[in-house]
Amino acid sequence: MNELLTELRRRDITIWREGDNLRFSAPPGAMTSDLRAQLAAAKSILLEGLAAEAGGVEPIPRAARDRDLPLSFSQEQLWVLDCLEPGMAMYNVSSLWRLAGTLDVAALERSLDEIARRHEILRTNLVAGEDAYPVQVIHPFTTRALPVIPATAGQLGALASRESGRGFNLASDTLWRATLFRVTEEEHALCVSFHHTVCDAWSLGVFSRELELLYPAFRDGVPSPLPELPIQYADFAIWQRTTLSETALEPHLAYWRRQLAGERSPLTLPGDRPRLARQSFRGAICSRELPARLTEALSHRGRELEATPFVLLLAAFKALLARLTGETDICAGSPVAQRTQVETEGLIGLFLNMLALRSDLSGDPDFREVLRRVRATVLDGFEHQEVSFERLVEKLCPKRELSYNPLFQVAFVLLPASLRPPALPKLKVDLLPLPTTTAKFDLTLFIEEGAAGMRVYAEYSTDQFDTPTIDRLLASFELLLEKIAAAPETSLSQLPVLPITQPLPLPLEGNPTARTPYPREATIQEIFEEQARKTPSAIAIVFGELHLTYDELNRRANQLARRLRQLEVGRDVPVGVCMKRSVEMILALLAVLKAGGAYVPLDPSYPVERRALMMEDTAMSILLTDVADRAAGPSIKQVICLEEEDLTGFEETNLATDGRAEDLCYIMYTSGSTGAPKGVAVMHRGVVRLVKETNYASFAGETFLQLAPISFDASTFEIWGALLNGGKLVVMPPAPPTLQEIGSAIRENGVTTLWLTAGLFNAMVDERLEDLRPLRQLLAGGDVLSVSHVSKALRALTETRLINGYGPTESTTFACCHAIPANAEVGDSIPIGKPIANTTAYVLDAQLHPVPVGVTGELFIGGDGLARGYWKSAELTAEKFITAGLGSRLYRTGDLARWREDGAIDFIGRVDTQVKLRGFRIELGEIENALRRQPDVRDCAVAMREDNPGDKQLVAYVVRQANSAHEWEQALIVALKKSLPDYMVPSAIVAAPALPRTANGKLDRNALPAPNRSAKKSRDNFVAPTTPLEKQVAAIWQEVLGLERASLTDNFFDLGGDSLLLMAAHAELNRALDMNLPVTELFQFATVSSLAKRIGAKGGGISVFAADRDRANRQREAIARRKRAKAGANR
Repeated sequence: MNELLTELRRRDITIWREGDNLRFSAPPGAMTSDLRAQLAAAKSILLEGLAAEAGGVEPIPRAARDRDLPLSFSQEQLWVLDCLEPGMAMYNVSSLWRLAGTLDVAALERSLDEIARRHEILRTNLVAGEDAYPVQVIHPFTTRALPVIPATAGQLGALASRESGRGFNLASDTLWRATLFRVTEEEHALCVSFHHTVCDAWSLGVFSRELELLYPAFRDGVPSPLPELPIQYADFAIWQRTTLSETALEPHLAYWRRQLAGERSPLTLPGDRPRLARQSFRGAICSRELPARLTEALSHRGRELEATPFVLLLAAFKALLARLTGETDICAGSPVAQRTQVETEGLIGLFLNMLALRSDLSGDPDFREVLRRVRATVLDGFEHQEVSFERLVEKLCPKRELSYNPLFQVAFVLLPASLRPPALPKLKVDLLPLPTTTAKFDLTLFIEEGAAGMRVYAEYSTDQFDTPTIDRLLASFELLLEKIAAAPETSLSQLPVLPITQPLPLPLEGNPTARTPYPREATIQEIFEEQARKTPSAIAIVFGELHLTYDELNRRANQLARRLRQLEVGRDVPVGVCMKRSVEMILALLAVLKAGGAYVPLDPSYPVERRALMMEDTAMSILLTDVADRAAGPSIKQVICLEEEDLTGFEETNLATDGRAEDLCYIMYTSGSTGAPKGVAVMHRGVVRLVKETNYASFAGETFLQLAPISFDASTFEIWGALLNGGKLVVMPPAPPTLQEIGSAIRENGVTTLWLTAGLFNAMVDERLEDLRPLRQLLAGGDVLSVSHVSKALRALTETRLINGYGPTESTTFACCHAIPANAEVGDSIPIGKPIANTTAYVLDAQLHPVPVGVTGELFIGGDGLARGYWKSAELTAEKFITAGLGSRLYRTGDLARWREDGAIDFIGRVDTQVKLRGFRIELGEIENALRRQPDVRDCAVAMREDNPGDKQLVAYVVRQANSAHEWEQALIVALKKSLPDYMVPSAIVAAPALPRTANGKLDRNALPAPNRSAKKSRDNFVAPTTPLEKQVAAIWQEVLGLERASLTDNFFDLGGDSLLLMAAHAELNRALDMNLPVTELFQFATVSSLAKRIGAKGGGISVFAADRDRANRQREAIARRKRAKAGANR
């Protein structure tokens, strides 16, 4: 019964008793055959309930017009929003009707005038009173001429769109308008637009019905047939505020406090761009017709599940949101009409309230359970609908963010059949579509029920989404509805959102590159020996003045390999190589492979304890080194110092080998989450796939610079990329090189291919850009590339191919690459590109299901580059290398990513660097990207720290440009506030000469220092305003909020401020400072200190203090009047 009453209320259907009969009033199309049947079945119960209620309902009284007329709660909400974005058209309610036939323009004009006379609300403005609080001002009725504009059929759409898109000034404009377009003598179009503060969807029906009755009467010269209205909208607003006192609302508020308690992260849908720091409300609409077959199936399923269409479709929408976002706490807004009193049914006005319907979908419930949970939420929400949305916001989250709507960011609306246009004599009236250019929320899903089925509309923010993204979302919704109709027992995680037939890019297929032929079964030593046979006299290695040919390198490596064979080195036997960069180091790696073993790189710069741990873990018995007295672990039986070892007695010919591509090539240690390094066991096939017949770079004839330590897998690309393709390998001296030395090596040796870590790339672009000009290929990676540095490199290095390389050690150096076009417009971030040849990539959700394009998931890598696993760690190998029902073995990267429209992949960040702060889910990489776009920032990192228990804060570590401004920190904060929501702006900025990096050049987040305590003032200490401007701001806050003092660090909303009080503070500030400060800046700069600085930066100053005291006195009196009025209303 509760659900039936809720559905009637949602559809704006009113029922009442007439004797023993049950009567109803409903908008056109709202009363379906199903609902009629349900009403008939429940008739006796409904009649009893209506009889019981009849004695207790008092009509809304008429109120005197000799006092300030308050706004309704819904009007107040829209008035606040209009203060933030004055004149926005997103709250226009418009209709366009084609009038075909003979039109009596005078009768139409008189009919419109009569409607305005009857309804005070159409002659009302919303004006800020002396105390800055809004009131309704009703104007006497005057006739208005109906504008008639000539238009061709081709012009009509654009003209009507322009007309309906014009905003309203709530204080001075008539808040509705009508325009008649004359196409021909026999064809016109009437466009009517209302501001939402004076009209809702029901009101359009009232307007249409009254026009339907008035036009024929005035056309025939007879008086209006309509009776006078019993009350006006202002009477309703006064009644609402009188009836819904704080005391009366407390039980309802208690429900909403419980329902909306805890962390409420803004729901972030998979979009094409991050949310702006300040909503623009630009929007558009996409639509999709649902097949009649599906509509019928859903109707049947709803009857079986005893669910109304609203509950069923809302549950499906929430399931879709959960699948697309990976969240289980889903809050969606939905409107409810508050025309509970019969005398409001014939009024034009705003009677809507938005309900925040929050559902917990955790535990992977099946859809039947999802439906049960959503039904309970809906019924409870409708039972407690008396609390206005604005009141709810003020009570639960008064500190507003300008980047998103409070409480919910998505909305759901189930519409009845389209509102019927008026039936007018001698005219055929049709409803014409009006394009939408605004969006109130990130996404609103409208579902329109019609005789032929259902149509789904998505109104969306064009700042966040492109049309193809929303088209895919609607397609996913249809796919999910199909599954619900067929099998409601399906669990949430199994509800499909990705069509099997989705065209490329195919996440389901891993977006595989076609398998490229390459020597898949060959080993590294076999390919090298073949190269040495082809080009024996070609230079293989350059090390200072020393040049070594392929033949010389091959022969010397054979001698060392035979020595290793003597020591029983064979298949998969680990051999330690602890050597600085040198010819002997390359020789050692090659010899180990020729002997059949696997080399274990041990960086000489590592601490002795770390090297010892690696030796112990691999149980290696042989160590190749360049210094005889290097510390060796207890497992080492033989240390061979290549500087001293005499190998002249060993043969120089190639060794017989039965090597296989699956044999171990090397064991490379990377940092482990437990603190202990873990050994990644890489096979020959992975290396061969990296450098032979691949598609991301050229290798033949290239000169590579060997710069990376052998403990870093970039060395794999450098060394074997050169030596397996007949290229030249220029080995840098062993000491850590300076930028100048790198540049000299490039120029003097004709280096054509270079790999740089992201940090080194930034430094070279900043300091030695000219040295990079000779390069044909420049690969960079290991961390997120700086957009500004990439842009600078693209402008200067016009003959160089710039490639972003991505890949974990577990997928053998590179898994994806993105060649950045020379003339590309670099966006907010650089994609990591597409999988390289013979590699696959998947973006999967938590249940290991592929996600659609644009949806963030975890990146999994497959293909021939995968390592065998972790050395002697079967448990960790099983955890990270999985078989996920996709037909192949995959590596779980721990990286968040998403597919782009063009089939490339965007790197979003690390799973373990996604943090939560004050209920907000934050990706640190998004903040870092915003920082890197600032001209004063050379390098940066962001971390969330909790140096004191319970005191979490975002800290930005910034390496400044040499020429950064004196006030760079404040300028940086102001700049970030333009592109990031407030909760993502770091609360402390630490200037650093350089960021800490690991030996492999990656950012070492664990080494970021704690911020100086002075970087963030304690909120517990009172900080007195000192400058005249700070004192002026603090004084106004004290007056408005009724405080004895206001600290420099106090936040307006934390002190008890709300939106209306902020409007009062805004008005007084502008008066006192004689300036026009946008109200949005009070939201952005919400402390006394930050606001005073902002005002000072804009050239604002204090006025004459005597005048200020007068204004303060007026303000104090006005606030006192408001408090007395409020107290009286609550009694």
